[in-house]
Order: sequence, then C-alpha cells, then structure tokens
Amino acid sequence: MNLNEAAAPADTTAGWKNDPVAESEWRWWDGEAWTDRVGASQAAASTPSAGAVAPDSFTAPNKVCPHCGAASQTVAKKCPNCGKGYKKRTGLKIFAAICAVGLAFVIGCSALFIGGVNEAVNELNAEQEQHAISKSTYDQIEIGMTEQRVRELTGKSPEDRQSFESEGILNDEPSTSKCIYYNQANGEFLDTFQLCFDAGKLTSKNDF
Repeated sequence: MNLNEAAAPADTTAGWKNDPVAESEWRWWDGEAWTDRVGASQAAASTPSAGAVAPDSFTAPNKVCPHCGAASQTVAKKCPNCGKGYKKRTGLKIFAAICAVGLAFVIGCSALFIGGVNEAVNELNAEQEQHAISKSTYDQIEIGMTEQRVRELTGKSPEDRQSFESEGILNDEPSTSKCIYYNQANGEFLDTFQLCFDAGKLTSKNDF
C-alpha cells in the first residue's frame, strides 16, 4: 500500500497520526492528505491534540532517493516512493575500493622486490670484500716472493678463478704460470689484481 491508497484517519484534523503504511510509527496528516513527514517514539511523546499544529521541535530531514530521485522529508530508511534503501554503493565507490586494494598490492610487491635486490647486493659486496686487498698492499707485493709469502702479506684468500672466466681475464694468463686473483678494495665491480707464479715464485703482477 502507498500513501495515495491509504485511508484518511478518523480524526482528520492536522497532526501526528498512526502511520497507515507502517514505514514508521507516526506520519503527519496535514488535514487533507498524508505527507512524507514521519516520526518515531519521540513524536508520540509530543503528539498534538486535535487542531494542533506540528511541533517545531521535530523536523524530519530532507532525503533524495539515489535510485528513483524522489525527494522526501522523512526519517525512514527506505524511500516512500520506490521502497528501496537510501544508501547506495555506487560504481565509483566500488572502483575506488578496487584501486585502493590494487595500489596496496603493488606497493607491497615493490617493497618485497626492492628488499630482495638490496639483500642480494649486500651479499655480493660481502663476498667481494672477503677476497679484496688495497692498492697499497698490492704495491708491497714484490716479484720473486713465494705464493705463501704473498698470501701471508695480503691476509686474504684469493678469489675463485671461475668468477673471471666470463670476463676473459684468464685469457691473459701466461701459459706456463699459475695465477691467483684478488679483488681491488674500494674499486669498481670486477676490478682485479692478478699475481702469477712460476716454480712457486711471483714472476708477474697485473691489475685489471
């Protein structure tokens, strides 16, 4: 039943009457027809007697239905015109929510990726440092020193020879020599010192 079909109250003077369509407890009858003004128990406490006017202390808010566009002065949760709720989850709100979730996902993945890259770089730097000697230490190494004396002077173990295969550095080794390699401390990546021995004694030294 809608307001147009609702019967007039027994007392047709203007005032708060029992809501004929049961959307609320009370509805305002203006003396000729039912209005969109409704109220709950607080209106009942101040229900005017016959011939009284609506109390100034209670005014229902104006609402516009997001579904049918009807404007009503009401406290009801549903539109009196179409019966649907006043709250509507618009496509824009849904899209904004999806974007927010997607952005959080991208930021989270980026943070994990950056963290992984930084960890890999730190591990590589630590590995390089384990086999690195300074330029001043390199300069102290003299031709004729034994390999044992060179290792004692540097205090570091040489780098793994396999690290230099792809760089072509091993191609510069003397064919009859045994060579070891150290990284250059504070140098660029793959800056290298080459020390080559014949019969256990240093015969050449190079930096790349």
